[in-house]
Amino acid sequence: MSITAEVNRLTSLQADRLHAELAEQCLQDERLHSILPLLGMESSVISATTSETGTTGFPKPTDPIQEFRTIPFNFPDIGGHDISLESWEVEQVLDPKSFKNWVATVDYEPTYLLLVRSLRGIKKIVKWAEIVDKKVRVAGYRHTWAPLYSSPEDIIITFVPPALYQQLPYDDPPADFYSELQGVSIVQSVDDTDTISSGILAKVMAGTTNNQFRQWCYKNGSWALPFNTVVLAVTMGGTNATICHGGGLSTCTLSDLVVEVCYVDAHGNEQRVFDPRELKAASGCFGLLGIVTSITLRMEEMSIAEMRPTQVPIALAIPPPMDYSIPKVIQDQMLEANISPDDLRRAKEEWIRRCEEDHFHEWFWFPFQKNAWVNTWKREASSLSNKLTTDLD
Repeated sequence: MSITAEVNRLTSLQADRLHAELAEQCLQDERLHSILPLLGMESSVISATTSETGTTGFPKPTDPIQEFRTIPFNFPDIGGHDISLESWEVEQVLDPKSFKNWVATVDYEPTYLLLVRSLRGIKKIVKWAEIVDKKVRVAGYRHTWAPLYSSPEDIIITFVPPALYQQLPYDDPPADFYSELQGVSIVQSVDDTDTISSGILAKVMAGTTNNQFRQWCYKNGSWALPFNTVVLAVTMGGTNATICHGGGLSTCTLSDLVVEVCYVDAHGNEQRVFDPRELKAASGCFGLLGIVTSITLRMEEMSIAEMRPTQVPIALAIPPPMDYSIPKVIQDQMLEANISPDDLRRAKEEWIRRCEEDHFHEWFWFPFQKNAWVNTWKREASSLSNKLTTDLD
């Protein structure tokens, strides 16, 4: 089967057209080679594509990689107001001018798309927006389905260079990308008192990516969050603002770990919230509080995760309830895999055990696949530091 025929086959299915677009992009970019089996591509197509291009892998895109052009932002219509900034603090994104979230349920061209790298830049933008009667919303890696953004006549600001989140594969900012809105630091307290009896507090700038935070924890080697989202190409400000969470009966949300929120209000002034009662509304604010610049989170001592990932047929990964109307395609897969009622009963018992006993739960299923990934894990009682000490002894 040819590459074109394979892409057409995916397009003809009653699935999101974005799936076929992603498949075509993966076929053209060798960096995305590993995604192809997850998208239902037949191995013969992958092998044929590789053989056509020799050892270099997939053919290079016929269209040039999209360039992202920015210039220092000159605030228009400011009258006699002083909005002087250094050139690096606020840049206007000229190309591309359009903005869309990752599933393209939001797709429009804002009046201004601005890359901001300083707290002073945020405050100046908000004060200017008040002058010109515009709304301001913040976007990270745009990992949303919901319309959490402004309207076309308004302003979107981002703390992450657009080149990193508008083309696959997503990436972290390069090491030479300076920004006051990225980074992690340990703090003693948020209100001049000891706010926790154990663990530490970490102030995380809103533009810090989840992968940057993960690398900080790994480098630090002592402290971590008790749970987190698994997606790396997101900002910590974004995942907290939308009340993202872990995956387990014993876990809560990232916003429940917040002890302080720092933000710029609608008048361009710095504010902070650390009162526990007020944090119930402020910690997960969906962008309605103002422009969040940092959050301070409760961290705990890093521990050992005991995980044995497995792949099993989808019917055994999350067994259907009794008397549930099972789709025919799943019934056919069960027959093909010789799955018996006893197999389903044991799988149900194992599923319940994982839910009740394990700390974190993930069941991944990709369209067109017969198997699912089961990634659940427990936490060992000993901390990582104790484990390392024991091993050295």
